[in-house]
Amino acid sequence: MGSAPLVPPDPAPSAPPTQPPIAVKRDRMAGFSIIFIAFSAALIISWKASEAVKPNVAATPAPPTSEGLAGYPDRVDPLAALATARSLTERRQLRRIVAQGVSPDGTVDLADAKTSVRYEFDSALGEGPEPPRAPGTVRYGRYCGRQAVHIKKDGIFAEPDQPRMSCRSAAGEPLPEPGCSPTRLWSLARERQAKADGRATVEYYRAHDGPAWRFSLPGANLSFTMSGDCERELTGKAGRALVP
Repeated sequence: MGSAPLVPPDPAPSAPPTQPPIAVKRDRMAGFSIIFIAFSAALIISWKASEAVKPNVAATPAPPTSEGLAGYPDRVDPLAALATARSLTERRQLRRIVAQGVSPDGTVDLADAKTSVRYEFDSALGEGPEPPRAPGTVRYGRYCGRQAVHIKKDGIFAEPDQPRMSCRSAAGEPLPEPGCSPTRLWSLARERQAKADGRATVEYYRAHDGPAWRFSLPGANLSFTMSGDCERELTGKAGRALVP
C-alpha cells in the first residue's frame, strides 16, 4: 500500500488588524471634544438661566457734574439738557419737566439759588430696575418705579432710584418729546404784557387734554396753560394734570 498523501497544516489564524496609533489618537480627541462641547453648553445654559432670574438693581447715582450741560452755569437750556438727563437713569418714560427761574431766552442761570430743573421718569409695568430680591426668585412685576434727575448749581445728577413706587394707573401715556419750548411760552407771555426781566416757572406734564405746558410768572399774577404744541390754550379740567 502506498503512503497517505500529506495534507498541509491549516494556516495559523491571522491577528486582527490593529489601528494605527494616529487613528486612535484622533478618535480620542474627537471624544474629548464632544464631552467638552457638551459641558460648555451646559455651563452657558446654566449661566443664562441664572442671569434671567438675577434682579436688575439700579446703579448708585454719580455725583453732580457739569459734563454735557451746554451753557453751564448761567445759560442752561432745560430742553437741550433732556438727553443728558435721560442718560443718567434707566427709566425710559418721561413724566414731567419742571424748570424754575426761566428767562425769556429759555435758559436758566444756575447761580441763582432759586433756579433749578427737575425731570421725572418711570418705567412701563414690570420693566426697568426692580427692588432687591434673592437670586433665583421670581421678579415682582406690579411696579413702575420712579427716578428724578435734577440740574442745580453743582451740575446735573440723579436722585437714588425708587424701584418700589407703584404704577400710577391714572397717569396716562408717557410724555412725547417736547413739541414746544420755554422761548415760545415766553413769547406768548409777552403778548400778555409780561415784563422781560421776569423769571418764570415752566412745567411740561400730561393733562386731561394730553401733553401740556404751564407757564407761571411769580409776582405778576400771570399763569396760563397751553397744549403740547403751544397751539391751543387749555382751561379748566382740560389743563389739569392727570396725576399730582
